[in-house]
Amino acid sequence: MGGISLDADANPTDWHDNALSEQIQQEERARAKAQWREENGIYQANLTPQVNADMYRYVEQKQAEINRTLGEKQ
Repeated sequence: MGGISLDADANPTDWHDNALSEQIQQEERARAKAQWREENGIYQANLTPQVNADMYRYVEQKQAEINRTLGEKQ
Protein backbone atom coordinates (compact mmCIF):
# COMPACT_ATOMS: atom_id res chain seq x y z
CA MET A 1 0.00 0.00 0.00
CA GLY A 2 1.48 3.35 -1.02
CA GLY A 3 1.48 6.60 0.87
CA ILE A 4 3.39 8.41 3.51
CA SER A 5 4.22 6.56 6.69
CA LEU A 6 4.53 8.56 9.88
CA ASP A 7 6.70 7.02 12.57
CA ALA A 8 5.11 7.37 16.01
CA ASP A 9 8.58 7.74 17.52
CA ALA A 10 9.54 10.67 15.31
CA ASN A 11 12.13 13.04 16.67
CA PRO A 12 10.60 15.95 18.59
CA THR A 13 11.12 19.40 17.13
CA ASP A 14 10.84 22.96 18.42
CA TRP A 15 7.19 22.79 17.36
CA HIS A 16 6.50 20.39 20.24
CA ASP A 17 8.58 22.22 22.88
CA ASN A 18 6.42 25.03 24.29
CA ALA A 19 9.16 26.53 26.47
CA LEU A 20 11.54 26.74 23.53
CA SER A 21 8.77 28.08 21.31
CA GLU A 22 8.01 30.84 23.84
CA GLN A 23 11.71 31.70 24.02
CA ILE A 24 11.95 31.93 20.23
CA GLN A 25 8.85 34.17 20.12
CA GLN A 26 10.30 36.50 22.77
CA GLU A 27 13.60 36.73 20.90
CA GLU A 28 11.80 37.47 17.62
CA ARG A 29 9.64 40.17 19.23
CA ALA A 30 12.74 41.80 20.74
CA ARG A 31 14.51 41.63 17.38
CA ALA A 32 11.52 43.12 15.56
CA LYS A 33 11.19 45.89 18.16
CA ALA A 34 14.89 46.75 17.85
CA GLN A 35 14.61 46.77 14.06
CA TRP A 36 11.56 49.07 14.22
CA ARG A 37 13.40 51.52 16.48
CA GLU A 38 16.45 51.42 14.24
CA GLU A 39 14.38 52.18 11.13
CA ASN A 40 11.78 54.54 12.61
CA GLY A 41 13.08 55.82 15.93
CA ILE A 42 11.14 55.70 19.18
CA TYR A 43 7.44 56.05 18.42
CA GLN A 44 6.02 59.46 19.29
CA ALA A 45 9.15 60.57 21.10
CA ASN A 46 8.18 64.20 20.47
CA LEU A 47 5.12 64.16 22.76
CA THR A 48 5.16 66.40 25.81
CA PRO A 49 4.54 64.72 29.18
CA GLN A 50 1.06 66.30 29.33
CA VAL A 51 0.09 65.07 25.85
CA ASN A 52 1.50 61.64 26.64
CA ALA A 53 -0.58 61.45 29.86
CA ASP A 54 -3.69 62.59 27.94
CA MET A 55 -3.06 59.91 25.33
CA TYR A 56 -2.85 57.17 27.98
CA ARG A 57 -6.05 58.41 29.65
CA TYR A 58 -7.84 58.35 26.29
CA VAL A 59 -6.64 54.81 25.56
CA GLU A 60 -7.75 53.63 29.01
CA GLN A 61 -11.17 55.23 28.49
CA LYS A 62 -11.61 53.62 25.06
CA GLN A 63 -10.48 50.23 26.38
CA ALA A 64 -13.04 50.47 29.20
CA GLU A 65 -15.75 51.23 26.61
CA ILE A 66 -14.68 48.23 24.54
CA ASN A 67 -14.68 45.99 27.62
CA ARG A 68 -18.20 47.16 28.55
CA THR A 69 -19.44 46.55 25.00
CA LEU A 70 -17.94 43.07 24.93
CA GLY A 71 -19.38 42.34 28.38
CA GLU A 72 -22.89 43.24 27.18
CA LYS A 73 -22.60 40.88 24.20
CA GLN A 74 -21.66 37.87 26.33
